[in-house]
Amino acid sequence: AGRALENALNLDPSNADVRGALASLLFEQAEFALTRDRPEEAAELVERLKLYDDGGGLLERWGASARLSIAVEPAEATVTIAEYTRAEDGSRPLGEARALGPEARGELELSPGSYLLLMSAPGRAEVRYPLIVARAERLEVAVTLPPESTIPANYIYIPKGRSLFGFGGDEVLRKAFFTATPQHAVTTESYLISRNEATYREWLTFLKALPPEQRAAVMPHSEGTGFDKGITLAEGEDGRWVFTLSDAETTIKVAEGERFVYKGREQKREIDWLRLPVTGISFHHAQAYLDWLNKTGTVPGARFCTEHEWERASRGADDRQYPHGDVLRAGEANFDETYNKNLVALGPDEVGLYPRSASPFGVQDLAGNVFEWTRSSQGGGASVLRGGDYFRDSLTARAINRSAFDPGLQVVSLGLRVCASYTPPE
Repeated sequence: AGRALENALNLDPSNADVRGALASLLFEQAEFALTRDRPEEAAELVERLKLYDDGGGLLERWGASARLSIAVEPAEATVTIAEYTRAEDGSRPLGEARALGPEARGELELSPGSYLLLMSAPGRAEVRYPLIVARAERLEVAVTLPPESTIPANYIYIPKGRSLFGFGGDEVLRKAFFTATPQHAVTTESYLISRNEATYREWLTFLKALPPEQRAAVMPHSEGTGFDKGITLAEGEDGRWVFTLSDAETTIKVAEGERFVYKGREQKREIDWLRLPVTGISFHHAQAYLDWLNKTGTVPGARFCTEHEWERASRGADDRQYPHGDVLRAGEANFDETYNKNLVALGPDEVGLYPRSASPFGVQDLAGNVFEWTRSSQGGGASVLRGGDYFRDSLTARAINRSAFDPGLQVVSLGLRVCASYTPPE
């Protein structure tokens, strides 16, 4: 279409109909470039648009502000807003926050982009609300801050909202590696998500609550093959539980209350294994644990995260590739480069050790450390792995990467993060 219109303009550069058609086409191409995460290409197209947009109507539309209305309960809640920007180093830093009094929340004029609302009130859980607004869009946000008493310890409330889901880049990479959907907007209902991956300490609480004859059916275990480590968990003769981590060269065996040291590491060497993410659990094991959390009231409504929920918790609302931006560097998460791809040093880390890669909602370790079981959002409720692990590269740890696997899989690089449905108190 572009070539045909340009050929027509070569014959008659003053033809208003052709100039208008080409301007409209360039506008649509620029919008499409943004949905494919190509801001530089969009900027170039807008520069070309200036040559043909007689009257400037499309350019005015391109620069049109969005309008945001915010309704918060309780009305006296403190609300701030800050904008995410794209830094040259690939990060998405958050700008300076400005307070929004009740009178400023009715219709706020914003430039198109990505923002974070922070809402708080006495006795209520603090709520983070990432959002994106498009040019000339009118968006209404309504949030009721939940009572602190209704949020389990170490869980985060994710309010109902819109976010981007899937991959907007190269189609070959999308299909062949990420197996992701094309990027599009989805809306998730309110839910809870655990700040950290489920740990051995939490799993032991589950095991100890079961009759001894039922424990074997949900015991974490992995034989370990090739480069992958093996793990076992067993009850010792003195009543303490014993954790074993082994590879082809070494075997580490520690009981409750003991710590171990990763050889080959210069940092994060000493490990409290009870704070490691529980691994070597199948999808079925995880389901049994979730059922127990729900049944006992430990986490009412506990269940697997859907992929939509997991990705929203990881990316916030925008098209970032990792929880904190578009580049993942060694030391920002536990992936292969963090320990220089040294097989002896590679292994799961204690949860919460990498705050630099926390998500817009404050969720930890959504990139690297261990993969996490989720439930497919593409139909059928299949078991899907998300988040990458300590052994693989940064590409694997991208928030949009997904792999459907046999629900019986048990390996040391695969664990669980808990989600839960949220029912507001009456």
